Amino acid sequence: MEGDADIARTAALFADPARVRVLLALADGRALAASVLAAEARLSAQGVSAHLAKLRAAGL
Repeated sequence: MEGDADIARTAALFADPARVRVLLALADGRALAASVLAAEARLSAQGVSAHLAKLRAAGL
Protein backbone atom coordinates (compact mmCIF):
# COMPACT_ATOMS: atom_id res chain seq x y z
CA MET A 1 0.00 0.00 0.00
CA GLU A 2 2.85 2.40 0.65
CA GLY A 3 3.89 2.18 -3.00
CA ASP A 4 0.35 3.09 -4.02
CA ALA A 5 0.53 6.24 -1.91
CA ASP A 6 3.84 7.19 -3.55
CA ILE A 7 2.34 6.72 -7.00
CA ALA A 8 -0.71 8.78 -6.06
CA ARG A 9 1.45 11.62 -4.69
CA THR A 10 3.58 11.66 -7.82
CA ALA A 11 0.57 11.50 -10.12
CA ALA A 12 -1.03 14.40 -8.24
CA LEU A 13 1.90 16.59 -9.33
CA PHE A 14 0.70 16.23 -12.92
CA ALA A 15 -2.78 17.52 -12.07
CA ASP A 16 -1.58 21.11 -12.24
CA PRO A 17 -1.33 22.35 -15.86
CA ALA A 18 1.30 24.95 -14.94
CA ARG A 19 3.51 22.28 -13.37
CA VAL A 20 3.14 20.15 -16.49
CA ARG A 21 4.29 23.13 -18.58
CA VAL A 22 7.39 23.40 -16.38
CA LEU A 23 8.12 19.70 -16.86
CA LEU A 24 7.60 19.92 -20.62
CA ALA A 25 9.93 22.91 -20.84
CA LEU A 26 12.62 20.85 -19.09
CA ALA A 27 11.85 17.53 -20.79
CA ASP A 28 14.52 17.81 -23.47
CA GLY A 29 17.25 18.07 -20.86
CA ARG A 30 18.19 21.69 -21.50
CA ALA A 31 19.35 23.73 -18.53
CA LEU A 32 17.23 26.87 -18.54
CA ALA A 33 17.70 30.14 -16.71
CA ALA A 34 14.81 30.82 -14.36
CA SER A 35 13.59 33.71 -16.51
CA VAL A 36 13.58 31.54 -19.65
CA LEU A 37 11.79 28.72 -17.85
CA ALA A 38 9.21 31.18 -16.54
CA ALA A 39 8.59 32.52 -20.05
CA GLU A 40 8.35 29.06 -21.61
CA ALA A 41 5.97 27.85 -18.88
CA ARG A 42 4.00 31.13 -18.94
CA LEU A 43 4.54 31.66 -15.20
CA SER A 44 6.06 34.26 -12.93
CA ALA A 45 9.49 33.59 -11.46
CA GLN A 46 7.81 32.96 -8.10
CA GLY A 47 5.43 30.49 -9.72
CA VAL A 48 8.26 28.58 -11.36
CA SER A 49 10.14 28.49 -8.06
CA ALA A 50 7.13 27.06 -6.22
CA HIS A 51 6.56 24.38 -8.86
CA LEU A 52 10.24 23.44 -8.99
CA ALA A 53 10.30 23.07 -5.21
CA LYS A 54 7.40 20.61 -5.36
CA LEU A 55 9.00 18.67 -8.20
CA ARG A 56 12.36 18.51 -6.40
CA ALA A 57 10.68 17.37 -3.18
CA ALA A 58 9.08 14.52 -5.13
CA GLY A 59 12.41 13.52 -6.64
CA LEU A 60 11.52 14.72 -10.12
